[in-house]
Amino acid sequence: MLTRLDFLPTFRYEKFRTEYRRPGEAGVATLDETPIGVYLELEGAPRWIDRTARRLGFAESDYSTASYGGLYADYCRTHGLPVTHMTWGRPLGRRPS
Repeated sequence: MLTRLDFLPTFRYEKFRTEYRRPGEAGVATLDETPIGVYLELEGAPRWIDRTARRLGFAESDYSTASYGGLYADYCRTHGLPVTHMTWGRPLGRRPS
């Protein structure tokens, strides 16, 4: 459908996501394993995110709102790799076991 509307794929990425929730709380913590590293995402109301981040030992200065596309482009520039698709089969490595 998107192709018929003249949308073209520009970036594809793969990740393995594990979601964690605390009973009675609306937020969710997700652990994303990607070809360029492991990332923790906290999704919820701002107060919940701040409180949960502190409980996990993170300061607000540790937060990032970068997209996976942006993170991947930075990784490739830093490591002298071409920016292609962030998939396990590309020059970055293999799937986690």
